[in-house]
Amino acid sequence: AATDAVELLAALPDLATTVRYGSVRGTDPELLRVALHGLLARGAVGLPLACRGVDEDTAERAVKAVEGADEAVRLAADDEHKDTWQRALRALVAMPDAHGLPTGRATRLLWETGALDSDEVAARLHRAVSVAAGATAFVAGFLRGSAALLTADPRLFGVVDEWLTGLSGADFSAALPLLRRAVGDFSPAERRMLGDRVKGTGPGGAVAASDWDEDLAARLADHVRGLLAAAG
Repeated sequence: AATDAVELLAALPDLATTVRYGSVRGTDPELLRVALHGLLARGAVGLPLACRGVDEDTAERAVKAVEGADEAVRLAADDEHKDTWQRALRALVAMPDAHGLPTGRATRLLWETGALDSDEVAARLHRAVSVAAGATAFVAGFLRGSAALLTADPRLFGVVDEWLTGLSGADFSAALPLLRRAVGDFSPAERRMLGDRVKGTGPGGAVAASDWDEDLAARLADHVRGLLAAAG
């Protein structure tokens, strides 16, 4: 009887687990699969509008529902309803006034399945920086839960690295506060591990030997101090 898309999608993970692995009650999994598909279809249709013009608390509920629904679809949905879910994520990503948190997460999920390529993701990250409202939420949604993956997955690290290195000086200055807030939930150990990966001293990396330029280093340090001061 529910009509709220987020509520419908939030019901999918438990259903999918029972469909896939069964239950002590011996419920017919195919009957539950029909219910799962019905809830998924209705939730998918309403998802983009449910993320439009919402507050932070609602956006957090929405992004958790998107994450759970995506896992449920992978676990128990048939090919037709997997396509339905992909279309819902695309519709969410295409909606200009949807909250950045679920939109960023949907962008990441579409990239992971190959539905969006790295160039498209980079373009959306560039666009997030150019739009002040919701930019931090979008970057946070895209990077959500990725501290370990950023260091271990060269594809994901490459997407973020290519985006950052392709920014102009002004856009990089604008992006730095977004990134700082986006990685704020990472633990100190995770941030240290990510820093090592960026420097090239993490797993699979090595710092290239080069001559030290004291003047250049001092100018870079001053610039970084200015960026950090601007980021608060």
